[in-house]
Amino acid sequence: QMCIRDRIEIDGESAVGRTSTEVSDKLKGVPGSTMSIVVIPFNDSIPTTHTINREKIKFPNIPYYGMLNNNIGYISLMQFNPNSGTEVKKAFTDLKENNNLEGIILDLRNNGGGLLNEAVNIVNTFVPRGEIVVTTKGKLKESTMIHKTKSVALDKKIPVVILVNENTASASEIVAGTLQDLDRGVVIGQK
Repeated sequence: QMCIRDRIEIDGESAVGRTSTEVSDKLKGVPGSTMSIVVIPFNDSIPTTHTINREKIKFPNIPYYGMLNNNIGYISLMQFNPNSGTEVKKAFTDLKENNNLEGIILDLRNNGGGLLNEAVNIVNTFVPRGEIVVTTKGKLKESTMIHKTKSVALDKKIPVVILVNENTASASEIVAGTLQDLDRGVVIGQK
């Protein structure tokens, strides 16, 4: 006789005793494809079958932005993917145009980084054209690249605070370090 707990399945295969990574791998697939899962709802004993259509998941670069108390704006940036710089500029412009904005918090906690050019674009929101953001160097002299801000800053004077933690890395560190080194922002958080 089959036990109720054995009726937890993904596409006909038992998921009992599988690790979360194994279950995750089994659930993933080509967008547009379907899968069948059997689950036992919490506090229930009757298995239910569901057919799910897989879709491409897009994580937003900015999951939230808004106003805090005392006319301070807040932008949470989770990654440096294409258009991150544009999205930060749009969020900042929206906050500035619709509020009496007196300061901005850029939250880079748990942001592991991403595209270097997007880091430069984000710095450019608060820093004028022509400022060096980062230099990359290789063994050969011609492989050295200097990355500068290219556009007019949206706001060169508004106070900026950058929140960081132990998971702020790569492009996030470049943004935080550059804004600090140019005396354009204050970094607050954990090492």
